[in-house]
Amino acid sequence: MFGFRNRWLRSFADTTGECVEAVGGEGGDAGARLAKLRDFSLFAASEMASMQERWKQAQSE
Repeated sequence: MFGFRNRWLRSFADTTGECVEAVGGEGGDAGARLAKLRDFSLFAASEMASMQERWKQAQSE
């Protein structure tokens, strides 16, 4: 369950990163918004692994 979401978030972040460049970089309004979305997606993907571990621990208690 979490693995698919993690892969999707990373793929989404990669695509969003490409979009940042396509709109002229992070200097413009659109690029800045897309960069924040990319960064949040990477953050969420990194948190997914630790959340999965905490969930497994909670289920075994």
